[in-house]
Amino acid sequence: MEDQTEGSRWGEPLMTVESEQTNMSIQLEAGGQILLMLYDGAIRFLREAKSAEKSNRKDIRTARIHRSQAIISELRATLQHETAPELCQQLDSLYCFMIDQLRIANESNNIAPVDVVINILDDLRGAWRHAVHETDAEVVDGMVDTDVAIVG
Repeated sequence: MEDQTEGSRWGEPLMTVESEQTNMSIQLEAGGQILLMLYDGAIRFLREAKSAEKSNRKDIRTARIHRSQAIISELRATLQHETAPELCQQLDSLYCFMIDQLRIANESNNIAPVDVVINILDDLRGAWRHAVHETDAEVVDGMVDTDVAIVG
């Protein structure tokens, strides 16, 4: 029988466990950072749409709104309902509402619904930023649950 290294988990050397925790930290951080970048992009495009509206550039406004809709649609498509069904259902409803508000903004040439969506995205981004930082702190402390999944 092989010698088990003291401090190991499931018979693995301690170095392997530390490597796994480092890999998990990188994966969680990368997933969380990508999620935050998507929110940032959607918000930026909507602010550009508002600016284009003020400059009477309807073509740019429409293009930027469509880009934000695409990001929100992608966020919706990546929800992991099996991981957190209630949270995902709530996010799905919000994403559908935002997509609809942006459709209304484009069809009615009314920029007011864009402000509603920006406010929601800002709030969601802040909540995810907090969750990502909390997860990072847990990983650093070695308390991460390896079943943690970021639901977008």
